[in-house]
Amino acid sequence: MYFARDLASPVPVTLEGPAPGAGIELRVRQRMELLANGPRSRDGGAFNVLPGMNARLATVTVAADLATLDYLVPEDDWGLNGSATLRAFVQQMIFTASEEPGIVRVLITQNGGHQAIVGGEGLVVSAPQTRAGLGY
Repeated sequence: MYFARDLASPVPVTLEGPAPGAGIELRVRQRMELLANGPRSRDGGAFNVLPGMNARLATVTVAADLATLDYLVPEDDWGLNGSATLRAFVQQMIFTASEEPGIVRVLITQNGGHQAIVGGEGLVVSAPQTRAGLGY
């Protein structure tokens, strides 16, 4: 799993949780749920924006090198605002999901596969994202 840092690439962190699941989709789900229920910060300035979200992971599907993470977003309110928070959110999601061997691209959707529109700034996730270009 990965925590974000201000003006820096995300850093890997270890969070205690259940033994990894047998299937790739279950393992990705477990990682995302650990982040969502994890601490908000770590030593060295690393932080986790997922615990503050209103959105909750509904489904994880994997096809070839693409993981699709669909979130249930009540009233289309992710509970995330501010450009730094949104950047941290995207970094954490993409780096953590693509930590699973074979996953290169990650698509974030909402409410049954609809295009994700995150935060008050309206960050539109219109295509799968990769780690390239998300670091510093």
